Amino acid sequence: MTETQATYEVAAPDVGIELEPQKAKWEYRNNALVFVENPTWEEAEVLAATLMKMSGAANCWLGDAALRFSLVFPEIHYQLWDDRYAGKTIMNRMTEAKKIPPPRRHDLSASIISAICGLDTETDQDTAIEIAERDGLTVAEVRQLVKEMSGLPPKPEKIFKIICRECGVEFELTDTELKEGIKWPKLLSVTTKDAPTR
Repeated sequence: MTETQATYEVAAPDVGIELEPQKAKWEYRNNALVFVENPTWEEAEVLAATLMKMSGAANCWLGDAALRFSLVFPEIHYQLWDDRYAGKTIMNRMTEAKKIPPPRRHDLSASIISAICGLDTETDQDTAIEIAERDGLTVAEVRQLVKEMSGLPPKPEKIFKIICRECGVEFELTDTELKEGIKWPKLLSVTTKDAPTR
């Protein structure tokens, strides 16, 4: 076992709350959370916070588990995963877990961590993590930040061709112009299938 393998530790999920339902007011069955009895408001708050944390971190936890299993069971670890996950998905999660280990993830969601993995250096990754956390960026905003930090050119805006109802003249509007709420009451139709609906 290498030094990296020996020192890599999967962080225990730190949801910051204790979740111990008394008399099993809810149970996890197959793919469902079944309520045997109605929870109190306090229990509902704890359960909601726990589920939100789990939802946001599940892919990171998959990566942590896959990485650990690959170190412990190097020849057969792939057999642990359902066929749908055994290929590229688990390998992607493992790569992300290697690139950004638990101590550097802070409280960011797995989707944001996945986007930040597009940066090659730890310094750039840490900068993006800091900006995302400080500014409360969405996944889309983090992806844009990663593109900018990588020096990739911005994606060109979609252009929609729209025909006037009265005169039949065709106008071209960008996605931004449509999203900014420009009102075009005389427009007959949008001639591209990608047009956003209002």
